[in-house]
Amino acid sequence: MAATVNKVGRTIELTVIDADWVWSDSVPDKGIGGIPIATISFTPGAANDVMIIKEASATGPSMFEATCLTAEPRVLDYFGVKHKPFLDFSECTLTAGHKVIILLAERA
Repeated sequence: MAATVNKVGRTIELTVIDADWVWSDSVPDKGIGGIPIATISFTPGAANDVMIIKEASATGPSMFEATCLTAEPRVLDYFGVKHKPFLDFSECTLTAGHKVIILLAERA
């Protein structure tokens, strides 16, 4: 099974994450070299949830890391820089109710 993905306009929302997710599963790669990201936000289901998103693959460098001591959302700005987000499920600790929102920049 994979994450539940809801893409509306410039927003990609991932919920019920139970496997790796790669950006090209939601946005076709037409030779664009990644997607222009405005922000990534992670809302944990509970305290102690961990979210790891890497660049391009499971062996890529981390581009988003959040270890949540509370259930408060974490947000990181990317200012429209192109990335190839890869959600590495094996490095995440998630509880029910978690959510990742990737807001795409208006222009590539």
